Amino acid sequence: MINKVSLKKFDLDGKPIYFPGQTIVNNFVDPKLNELLKEISDNFKTLSFANKFAYLPKNSYHMTLCDLIVFNNLKEDNKYPAEIKALESLEETDYYIINKLKDLEYPKDVKITIDYIAENKVYIKGYHEEDLEKLKAFRKKTLEFLKIKYNEDYKFHISLNYSLYHLTDEENKEL
Repeated sequence: MINKVSLKKFDLDGKPIYFPGQTIVNNFVDPKLNELLKEISDNFKTLSFANKFAYLPKNSYHMTLCDLIVFNNLKEDNKYPAEIKALESLEETDYYIINKLKDLEYPKDVKITIDYIAENKVYIKGYHEEDLEKLKAFRKKTLEFLKIKYNEDYKFHISLNYSLYHLTDEENKEL
């Protein structure tokens, strides 16, 4: 069965689809982490159902800190306040976010480690509890400042691929 959520970002051949919006991400410069992520992704490609995934380029691995605006959903999604919903173009939302967050302090000296791997994501935790708390506090402060509703249970993660099709029970066991 087709995974309609992933089809917002990829076609059935795994090619990216234009998906405009604003997100705060953390790119990784640790060569050991990047090599490990590449190895995990390469292992996915050996699965008997590897063609059910759209794979992200190795140079785009990142951890999302705050998913701010999905422009295509801006008018319908009730998580956005009226002042954001009133914006008419992607350029306006860019300008709005940049100006609102220009003085925002990003968390510093945060150390992370892999918590667990599930389906197509590598879940992250703080190396120490205070590291995770810094990330959570930053996310909460940013989204509250923008008046964007957010999920308290958000799990920080690195996406390696997107499932184009829902996996069968047998395929999930193989993972």
